Order: sequence, then C-alpha cells, then structure tokens
Amino acid sequence: MKFSILTLLTFLFGLASANCPNGTTAPMSCPFMPVSPRKGQRSGFAAYQYEGGGPNTPENWAKLDCKNPPYDIFAGCSYCTNECGGRVQSPVDVKPAEATSLSWISGVKFEPSGTAMVKYDMASGSYKMSCMKLGTCGTVSVGNDRYDMLQLHTHQHSEHALNGKLYPTEVHVVHLRGKSELLVVGVFFEVGAENPDLQTVIDAASTLATNSSMNVAGLLGDSINPEYMTLYQGSLTTPPCSEGVRWAVSSKVRTASQKQINMLTMLAGGKTDARPVQPLHDRPFLKL
Repeated sequence: MKFSILTLLTFLFGLASANCPNGTTAPMSCPFMPVSPRKGQRSGFAAYQYEGGGPNTPENWAKLDCKNPPYDIFAGCSYCTNECGGRVQSPVDVKPAEATSLSWISGVKFEPSGTAMVKYDMASGSYKMSCMKLGTCGTVSVGNDRYDMLQLHTHQHSEHALNGKLYPTEVHVVHLRGKSELLVVGVFFEVGAENPDLQTVIDAASTLATNSSMNVAGLLGDSINPEYMTLYQGSLTTPPCSEGVRWAVSSKVRTASQKQINMLTMLAGGKTDARPVQPLHDRPFLKL
C-alpha cells in the first residue's frame, strides 16, 4: 500500500470539520448535529433501521436524504449531505498487524474519568450516556489537540471487526474538539467475567435514570493503552455517515458476562444495531 507522510499525519493533525455551505462550522449557520441519533430516531434523514429489509436498512442508507420536514432545516449543511456511499466509511475490519508505526509521535493520551456525571438518554429502544458537563468526563489528547468526551453508547454485535472477527458488544466513546471535530474510541467486549462498571450502565439504562456517576476508566480498563490502539480515518456509523471522523480501535478485548450481554441486547430492542463492515479502500491503519 502506498501513502505519503502527509497521509500518516492527516489522522493526527489534519482532521476536516463539518462545514456549512458558507464555509463556517456548526453551529454558527447550521444547527449543531455532530453525532447522528441512534436507530429508529429521526435526524435530517428518515428513520433508519438495521434489520428487516426495506428502504431504510444499511444497504439503502446511501439513498436517504434530508427532505423530510421539519428536518429540511438541515438541508445544505455538510453533515446533512449523505456520505453513506463514500469511500472513507466506518466500521471496517481492523488489522493491527498491517498498521504503520507512529512511535515517533509523542503526547497521545487516553484519559477517561473515574467519576463522570452522565445523563442517560433513551429513545426507540436505544440509549446513550451523554456527558453532563463537557470537559469533566474524560479526554483524548493528540499533541496539543484535546478532545472531550461527549457521549458513550454500545452496539450489539460489534460494528468493527478485529482480524475478521466480530464480538458480541462494542463500546463507542465519542469525543469532541471545538464545534465539530470528532474522535471515537472503540472497545470490544466478549463473554467472560462480569464487568461491574458496565453493570452500572445497564442498571441506569434499565431504570431510566436521568443522570448518574459512571466510571468510564474502569469500564474501559487497560484497553485504552496506546499500545493497543489502531488508528484510521473513517465516518459516523449511522446516517448521514459523515466522513472526517478519527477512530482509535483497541485490540485489547474486555469481558462482560453473558447476562450483561443479553441485557445490552434487550436494551437495543432485542435486535442487532450494528452497521456492516465497510470497504477499507486505500486507507492505512496507524499505530502508536
């Protein structure tokens, strides 16, 4: 695979933001929508689905548009441009052995909080844990760039594959820099020992708790050590599948009990809520 040093540095220093038609970034002229809603919700697009066939399932996401009132107010904004058929899409089959080393890059730190105050948002059988005060739930630092944890959610089964293997659960920790730059940390879970910090998530979501303290550091454990991270440029994994998202996917798999996996599946509506793996095309994997 051929790529330049500029390509290698794009992940670390050259992320494109979600621009509005006039060149400004959300929310100055375009309504702020850096992360699309979960399954079954309406964003600028018609409600999308993962299963059951029909026009709103993943194979047809590239055909969805922003023409549904009142969501047509988003029309013309870059994040309302459907990129689900693009060439820089997520998820992908992550292959750490094929990653190019960036060991000469220093200052990359993953620092989740042990006492993050989060709000549990429930809708259509899906949920996410949103940070109640940006900057207090954890950060990812890339050189002088700081990304603050915005929200956390899970997918059943995993969206990314690791060397061709899918896992029962994948946790996505979404981080925001500025008004529109996103970095998402992905961590796999397989059946094994119970994870007490994952149980906190399950209990709060099951009881519709509006806010709670969450140990994100305990949930992710040593999976966030930079040595386990494979980096690549990708997209949101739900419509509008906006490209320009930095991904850091861990090869250190965490465990959860079968009961916990079953509960997460129930919270996801009892169905798969994972977009299929997308072609890598000519994108490189990077490692620290």
